Amino acid sequence: MAVRKCTSLAKILLCLFFAVAIVAFADDDIARAFLGKGDEAAKKGDAKRALEFYQKAVTESANLPDAHFKIGEISVKTGERLKGRLALKKCIALIDQTGQLSASLKEIRKKAEDLLAGLEISQKEGKIIEQEYVKELLAFAKKVRVKDNFLAEEALKAVLIIDPQNTEALKIQAEIKANTFVPRWAVIFNGKDLGDWKPQSPDDWKIGADGELACDTRTAIVNTRNDVFLENNFIVSAEFKVSTTHDSKNGIGIVIGLQKGGSAGVKAVSIFDQRYIGVVDALITTQDQGLKWETLPAETYKPNEWNLMQIEVSGETVKVLLNEKPALEYKGPVRNMFNGGVGLWVQKCRVSFRNIKYQK
Repeated sequence: MAVRKCTSLAKILLCLFFAVAIVAFADDDIARAFLGKGDEAAKKGDAKRALEFYQKAVTESANLPDAHFKIGEISVKTGERLKGRLALKKCIALIDQTGQLSASLKEIRKKAEDLLAGLEISQKEGKIIEQEYVKELLAFAKKVRVKDNFLAEEALKAVLIIDPQNTEALKIQAEIKANTFVPRWAVIFNGKDLGDWKPQSPDDWKIGADGELACDTRTAIVNTRNDVFLENNFIVSAEFKVSTTHDSKNGIGIVIGLQKGGSAGVKAVSIFDQRYIGVVDALITTQDQGLKWETLPAETYKPNEWNLMQIEVSGETVKVLLNEKPALEYKGPVRNMFNGGVGLWVQKCRVSFRNIKYQK
């Protein structure tokens, strides 16, 4: 009786084995049929339809390496790089689980490896591009933070999307929120009229078509703002462009330390003959009268173009940036010797100014 039961059980198990095998073979056949339809769609250039058939093949039989390879190949071609990478890795894993590899499986594996290698190279290139983009965004945020907090914050948000732990971006963002280092610029030329400016030879000063303040003189004249008094620590900034020089003794400058009622104590940061930059005491007419002169670095000055000059005063020390590059530093003998009003100085040339402003 026990022997009969065992025999019956063995028959049942054998039937089940064959049933499962038949179903598996049937599934493989269906999967292969979908693969064939996918290949036909791919030959016709219908990538979307091909991918649908390949995915149906995987649904029918999840262990077909060539089906996963086809999904990976199509996905890479259509720009779905992550999906392609996952499918290609699955393909290789399935092939590696196989005992002896046929020539066709070896070929599929080699193709999958080649595609993955190409994706890894592209990923590295993308990382380099991301790093360069982050550098550019950080440089932009640093540049505009003294002018426009909103733009700086937008640039920093973009950095933190790419690199959420970027310490430099997080630091600048925190400083902006605390508003510890971003004094507001005060504009002192409105681009429309002279307003509170007090020019010598008013007829020589004009408002240009683009809102610039232009001066054309064959002598030496100043245009001042005595109502603006700066002291101790401040920055004065202006853009200028020299378009014509009338002789070699030409010059332009930004006046600081201007005293009310006269020129006593007046200082200026001047560019002379477009070759020298210096800090001068009173209004000079020759280059040898300056407190300190340096040869103008060729890489910092752009003839016949707009140039940005920034004068940073801290007590008795003056630092001058030209087009955001260091051009001159001078330390005077008396603290706060640069306190006073501001102005512009022009000698024997035609020059235009714009974006004239200061911050304390």
